[in-house]
Amino acid sequence: MRKSRRLALSCRAFIIISILTSSCVRANAASPPNAVAVADGSSSRDDIQKPQGESKSPQPDEERRGTYESDWGEILDSGRELHLKGNVRITTKDAEFTCDEAVYDIEKDSLRALGNVRMTRDGSVFTADEATYDIRSETGELLNCRGAFDPWFLRAPRLKRIAPNTDEIEGGYLTTCDLDPPHYRISAKKIELTDKERLSAQDATAYLGPVPVMRIPRYTHSFGEKAAPFGIDGGHDSRLGYFVRTEYNLDLTEQFSGTAHGDLYSDEGFGAGLDGSLTPLEGGEATFKTYMTTKEKGRAELYYTQEMPRDWRAMFQLEQWSEEDFLEQFYYDEYRRRTEPETFLNLTRTRPHNIISTTLRKRTNGFVEETERLPEISVAFLERQIGTTPFYYAVENSAGYIVDRPGEESALRNFTGGRLSYAGRPTSWLSVVPFVDVEGTYYSKGAEEDEEDL
Repeated sequence: MRKSRRLALSCRAFIIISILTSSCVRANAASPPNAVAVADGSSSRDDIQKPQGESKSPQPDEERRGTYESDWGEILDSGRELHLKGNVRITTKDAEFTCDEAVYDIEKDSLRALGNVRMTRDGSVFTADEATYDIRSETGELLNCRGAFDPWFLRAPRLKRIAPNTDEIEGGYLTTCDLDPPHYRISAKKIELTDKERLSAQDATAYLGPVPVMRIPRYTHSFGEKAAPFGIDGGHDSRLGYFVRTEYNLDLTEQFSGTAHGDLYSDEGFGAGLDGSLTPLEGGEATFKTYMTTKEKGRAELYYTQEMPRDWRAMFQLEQWSEEDFLEQFYYDEYRRRTEPETFLNLTRTRPHNIISTTLRKRTNGFVEETERLPEISVAFLERQIGTTPFYYAVENSAGYIVDRPGEESALRNFTGGRLSYAGRPTSWLSVVPFVDVEGTYYSKGAEEDEEDL
């Protein structure tokens, strides 16, 4: 900072010249209307064998449209059932089945598939030993089922579709590991999948290989996050030694989601923490990161923003580390992308022609060199035209009490800046904007009238 009662002024002038160009892009797109080919309820192959040649499959109504293909077919039970064998393929309005043999109940509009059953629905693939399916209600079940839907893999003795957009996994597990058996998985007596967007389970257990490592009374997860519910990695690091890291993703309510961490290091002991986000108030949003090891190394970070009436917005940030190299040691990738920890509170009102801001900045980490602002208030009048002339002006001013840390140098500080510009356009394709900036800063001594440089 400057010496006591010293005024610093600066002035600069620039000319901005821009050449305006225009381009025209024309694009035509035409999409043919969707076409759906629908066959009648009988087998679509001409070579289906029918012992009673005069028998014909009844025509289905509009709700029972589909195709049925096989190497061999027969209508039994007075025309109420269609039996299919060999390379069976059944296509309904929402799913496709392939199997060794199947029985289609024409009156009930339901089917039973047996042997090497494969069901494809909404881009997801499931295999099973046996399947039953009500085509009209789009419900049914698969026995001894395996399936995959990005990014998940599942296995269960029974998979039930209880509603058109809801599935239940009974006595099975989910995992994002594509190996069999998987390296890790979440198992539960019942897991519910809703509209391929949300997963929920009660009394679940997380397994690492065959070993149960965590009991989860209640678990929910949103598929939109594209994140695995449970993750693990390990290896060796020169800063940490040998390590194993685990994480468990939480999605408890619409207002809260987070990730719990539990890590083991050969050189740093055990570490645990919780990261997450929540919306405690309407118009507010908070994110946080916490972590602590048994050797008392850790961090606590909180970021909160709150929209307020009359164009006001509040922002609070707290970043507290146990030591300067904590992030470098434990989260090196994050360390490379960020600056030193900061703690501040800011209140800002933004209007079309002006901005008012108040900032309180306090040093909370002893290893950081920082200028505290206790507080600082700034007002900026955004660029406005002077009457009907081509001249424009902008003015800003800030004033506050500042303290340099780790020392005790302090002063009152006032900054004033202004700009005068001219918007000229000699031709339709050339814009010339000369402007002049004028700035002034004033520092005043603190209560002790220290004559040293601030």
